[in-house]
Amino acid sequence: MYIFLTFLLYISIILILPYLVDVSLKQKKSIKLVALTFISIFCAFIAAFRGNSGTDTSMYRTLYEFGEMSILRWVKIEPGYMILNNFFKNLGFSSNIFLGFLSFLTTFFILQSINLEKEKINVYISSLVYFSTLYFQSFNIVRQALAVSICLFAMLLYLNNNKLIGIIFIILAALIHRSAILCLFIIVAKFIFERKNSKLIFYISLMLLLFLVLDRNLFGKIILVITGSQYYAGYVLRDSGSKGSFLLYYLKLLPVLFISFLEIKNYKKNQSINVMFILMLFGYILSSIGVFTSTDINRLGLYFSSCNIVIMGYCANTNINIKGTYISKNVLATIIMLYFILSFIIETFVMGYYEIVPYHNMNIIYTPFM
Repeated sequence: MYIFLTFLLYISIILILPYLVDVSLKQKKSIKLVALTFISIFCAFIAAFRGNSGTDTSMYRTLYEFGEMSILRWVKIEPGYMILNNFFKNLGFSSNIFLGFLSFLTTFFILQSINLEKEKINVYISSLVYFSTLYFQSFNIVRQALAVSICLFAMLLYLNNNKLIGIIFIILAALIHRSAILCLFIIVAKFIFERKNSKLIFYISLMLLLFLVLDRNLFGKIILVITGSQYYAGYVLRDSGSKGSFLLYYLKLLPVLFISFLEIKNYKKNQSINVMFILMLFGYILSSIGVFTSTDINRLGLYFSSCNIVIMGYCANTNINIKGTYISKNVLATIIMLYFILSFIIETFVMGYYEIVPYHNMNIIYTPFM
């Protein structure tokens, strides 16, 4: 019964909250801000009282209660995160409140990102992509999910010519999770991929990244030179003994890749969307190394693959007409919605990813029916 009620709770979040976001973003500015805040608070409430749902939740609760020396890590927790951790702890709040606050920020930054692009995208679909992916992943990767949400907002700001503010937000995100510094690549990406000859550079960059993915030893050496850290080089070099394959990885992504490439001509109408599309592809390729390594490298790719929140929304808001073949944006929206819902169900309830089933405080709902 707990699993069934968990299923109803999670699917309700994925289907209903995007509708509320869509309605909220159509309101005037003051009402919109209040509405998005309340949606973020609701998401924070679910995250705050999840018990130990989520692979790393117990570690973060231990860190909160007993400090950094209570957990064994190869590298120190970032100072920005520890400042927040200690601030809430010193105020006497429980770990539930702290984890809820982090979830609030994660959702709020994503919703603000969607708000920035609302004129170009299908808000419902973009929101659904978030709630079926990063939101529930944040029950596990607490720090990085927050860093990813801040970085998505920051990169969109940068692409919309709020460059200084965008860079400041990326630096702040790096104080939460140091890997967020990767998103400073947006400076190079905007400069290169908004140029007229960017198509050639795009394909060269894509092939170069694919080459590095296939030659992990060289890739690891480059990371070692750049970071000076064997720990981060190990993201690429360590082998988990996984039996995964590139073929299965890309077959799983095929619907997203197929639809996004169908829209490639439309990206030229908006350079910021074009850059986000390229970053999404880079993120997926980078994450593909995780087929052989630990999940750490998947998380590095997440900074850029999370651009799918914007790109899928854009694809669902644009009709396709290729050599007389017309595909309605409503059809595309339906396909995208079904894909992400089915992927969530399979990964969460069948494969057991993120360890968020059952929702550990489901007894709050279940008890009245006993």
